[in-house]
Amino acid sequence: TEVMMTFTTRAVVTQDKENDAIDVEKMDNLRVIVARENGDIVYNNTKQVDDGASTATVSFQTQVKMGGENFKFFAIANENGILPTQNLGNIQSGDIEALKNSIVGNGSEFTINNAIPQTKYWTAKVNPYESLSVSQQLDYLVSKISVQFKNETNKTQSLSNIHITGITPNGKGRLFNHPTGE
Repeated sequence: TEVMMTFTTRAVVTQDKENDAIDVEKMDNLRVIVARENGDIVYNNTKQVDDGASTATVSFQTQVKMGGENFKFFAIANENGILPTQNLGNIQSGDIEALKNSIVGNGSEFTINNAIPQTKYWTAKVNPYESLSVSQQLDYLVSKISVQFKNETNKTQSLSNIHITGITPNGKGRLFNHPTGE
């Protein structure tokens, strides 16, 4: 059975430039981990994303039991921005439940040194001899605020030392947002 997955970022675009996303909101790399219902890993690979594109496609093939099987799918974009650092390339079958429920963040506000991590977790039934094609939108691990100032004075203006008060950073959260009921 062949499984093809397409992932899309939720990159905010600037007004008047639909394909001009902020660099830290793009995908640099994408790791996809697929496990059988019992936790056996059937796929774990990283793909470099060309020029920080907002869409990436991954496909692989695996044997599926007669009658079909439920698989767990994990997608992690920009894993080098996750704190504390995760060693997802060496994850073992027994670690799948811990991965699904893992907490990330070091308790302080997120410092943007790398592209913002984005993730998605879901389960799906895969039937033998049928191709599965899935599209998923990734979720950011951080909340963002975007403010746009429009100068309507016809004079040069400058802004500096701007702060938004009343927001207390949590600094911790789940690596994956769980589908309803999980």
